[in-house]
Amino acid sequence: MPPNPYESRTTQKLEFAKLYLDLRLRCPGDASLNERAHEESFLYHLIGAKDSFLQEINYALGLGVREHVVSEDNLRRALDKAKKKCKALDEIENLEDGKKGKQKKEGKHEKDRWLELAIWFRNQGTHRANIRRHFRRGGDVESTSFTDPSTGEAMEQTITEFLSDCFEKMVELLNRLRSTLPPWAP
Repeated sequence: MPPNPYESRTTQKLEFAKLYLDLRLRCPGDASLNERAHEESFLYHLIGAKDSFLQEINYALGLGVREHVVSEDNLRRALDKAKKKCKALDEIENLEDGKKGKQKKEGKHEKDRWLELAIWFRNQGTHRANIRRHFRRGGDVESTSFTDPSTGEAMEQTITEFLSDCFEKMVELLNRLRSTLPPWAP
């Protein structure tokens, strides 16, 4: 059987994200238009890779959800209807924990909330306004971080640390979850 036709698009979206991450890492950290554009483009493609992976799930499990309406919710409904399980979707939904307005889990560190936060920041930059920043100055040290939307406080990681961490975790996540899917549609 042929390979999952959506796999190459997921990989391409990760390559696009890496391109914009590399461009952002070369920026001076002054919140310029160029810097913000690279951050938003990176987040758009990073979350796009996750969305493309949802297409891989739909295809691999033969769920039949129409391509233009594939989402976590629609895949979950199709899985329930077919009485199937999908470890990959379970894990993605768990990582997206706060995406649908759920309260931040007590004690859950921002590094464990990376996908939830990346989705929030992507949505903020794409649909609403600039992503809020926090500037730290102290002696010779200056750093900039995003503002955590659930607390209104500065995130511990700098923006470049957060974006780099998200990229590494997304690549690892998708590669690992891809291996849990059947190699072709039934």
